Amino acid sequence: MEGKTKSYEMDISDIPLLEYTNIFVGNLTWINRGIDKDIATFDLVVRDMPEYWNFYLFDGLERFIDILLNFHFDSEAIRLFKKMGLIDSKKTENFYRNFKFSGDVWSMKDGTVFFPGEPILRITAPIVEANLLTAFVLNIFGYPIRIISKTARLKFVSEGTFFVAASIVRLPGLEQGMGVIRASYLLGGSVNAVPLFFRKFKQYTPPNKILANINHAFIKSFNTEKEAYRYVLDSLMEKMELFWVMVDTYDMKKGLDLFIREIKKTPKVDFKKFMITVDSGNIKKQVFYVRKTLDKNGLNNIGIEAMSNLDEYIIDDMVKDKTPVNCYISATALINVVDNPRFEAVYKMAELIHQDGTIEQKAKLTKGKESYPGRKQIFRIYKNGKIKEDIIGIEDEKLGVPMLHKVISKGKRVGKEKTLEEIKKNIEKELKTLPTAFKAIKKPVKYKISISKKLSKMVEELKKKHLQ
Repeated sequence: MEGKTKSYEMDISDIPLLEYTNIFVGNLTWINRGIDKDIATFDLVVRDMPEYWNFYLFDGLERFIDILLNFHFDSEAIRLFKKMGLIDSKKTENFYRNFKFSGDVWSMKDGTVFFPGEPILRITAPIVEANLLTAFVLNIFGYPIRIISKTARLKFVSEGTFFVAASIVRLPGLEQGMGVIRASYLLGGSVNAVPLFFRKFKQYTPPNKILANINHAFIKSFNTEKEAYRYVLDSLMEKMELFWVMVDTYDMKKGLDLFIREIKKTPKVDFKKFMITVDSGNIKKQVFYVRKTLDKNGLNNIGIEAMSNLDEYIIDDMVKDKTPVNCYISATALINVVDNPRFEAVYKMAELIHQDGTIEQKAKLTKGKESYPGRKQIFRIYKNGKIKEDIIGIEDEKLGVPMLHKVISKGKRVGKEKTLEEIKKNIEKELKTLPTAFKAIKKPVKYKISISKKLSKMVEELKKKHLQ
């Protein structure tokens, strides 16, 4: 209900107001000039990528569609606009009061591999509608794309080792927690430790027995470390599926020795249910020590999980050194995408169709920040099932497999919402098309992207018009 949302919370009616006032001034101008029904095409393009990344995965489409089709301005927004002078006529007021997206959207599928410089989303709508989506479009895809791409890199270096990338601690914001959980599931990581996954995706049955992290707070709540371990072994063992046991609350070596003594004298123990957590000091060195100590005591079936600011670079180093880890936990470095803290995306007009039918191609020609004109398509060429080249061309060309698909037509969704399983399958299919070199963590590979002759000709015509 209007007026009920607390100041630090957001709902869909708040999202349109995240725009800078210049966006609304533009709309006010176009409405007063009578060109508000001119049809504009805008592209979303990601300009660059971190030094060692070789690809992005597209994600965030389903959330984008859901919000876009519910995009509206409530009566509180109308009153605010009047006070700010952003509504100066009944026509302008009616536009905002009756706003409903009526245009078309072409997009990549969630889970699709893409590269900087490619239009990953195309919106064609009345200019006043397309313009209003600027901040929304530039924001909604940033975190989903970065987190799922980084999680894919984590999957590559883990080399089949069980991994968890669903931590929601130390996030930039609580609202991003669902994106982390979702990315972990889509790339094969565990989500059993986060109940929110099962609440949001009700088709998935929560486990009867769950993973329990025997952390420092749990251990310190007992009078002694021994009492904490005894409670786990005597009272929790049958109730949980897996235990991650921290042994470094007070001293890692003493804690490990104490846990080993207690578990060895416990009857009917399924040792496979336990993993020792290593999350302090020199992680690699500590893991080798824990493995050696467990094996010396005949506890070969107790695993080791490593955490503490791990990312794909550290894990890659540990894997290459054959560090005996059974499970990697990546939290802070992963969820904050520390090697890609910014998302350099742009939302640029590419075409304008006036009400008299005149078509104008639009582009930014500034060197280093160029954008391409026209309604474009990405055409992908494969060789032996692997990606070979992308060609950016005009939508009616036939130069390869088209990567942009119509997802909204005249303000209505095309087809059904994609399920998590459908997205997961698309990711699996897309990652298989990556040549081995693209999966490397520290070796940059350049992918060939070209523009078609038809698009090149269009660019040259605009240069003659504006630069000569």
